[in-house]
Amino acid sequence: MVKVHDDRFSSLGGDKYFACVDMKGTDGEIYDIDFFMLIQTGKLTVTETSVHKINGKPLTTGSKKAAFGKK
Repeated sequence: MVKVHDDRFSSLGGDKYFACVDMKGTDGEIYDIDFFMLIQTGKLTVTETSVHKINGKPLTTGSKKAAFGKK
């Protein structure tokens, strides 16, 4: 992990949360990844992930984003 976007970690209300992080892939690229989470039986569980930028460039439909999608 390269960075957690502190300004992008937030409660969405109820037991739902959101976090955004930058991670460096084995290919050397920096991926900006969103995590949607839910508290289930006392644990924070990731319910959905999406990559919306690679090396700071927004993704378009049909790009590498399709390889990630929902968990």
